[in-house]
Amino acid sequence: MNKEILISIYPSYLRQIREGIKNFEFRPFKLDSGSKEFIYMWVYETRPIMAINTLLLVKNPIVDLEKSITGSYGLGEQEFVKNVNNNRYAYEIIKVYNLKYPILLSDMKKLGIYNAPQNYLILNKYKHLFNRLSVEKKSLF
Repeated sequence: MNKEILISIYPSYLRQIREGIKNFEFRPFKLDSGSKEFIYMWVYETRPIMAINTLLLVKNPIVDLEKSITGSYGLGEQEFVKNVNNNRYAYEIIKVYNLKYPILLSDMKKLGIYNAPQNYLILNKYKHLFNRLSVEKKSLF
């Protein structure tokens, strides 16, 4: 099973991701999908949207731009190095999916998530939300 997590992203950064400008997501943690090829990052878009509305398919983390598929970062190599030097791991974004039916924070509360994730949540620990997102994922693929 691929690893699935929930993260929060500000609207301005999510817009850059959707436009293909930002092709890496930097995080202060290192997750590895193990023998699987991808990690699923479900995205909670912060205020004013306040909903899970995006799924990012990302590669295992790297700290060397040359190990990426494209070998370039949309916001520049210096910005990549700056992020990595600030103890962040780069998750190369392979595919971006927009959910047909976003899950609002009010709906998340009914599914056992009472606050937006501050770092990340491993979804299989939240059965009701995980099941709801699994249905969403089937409609995306």
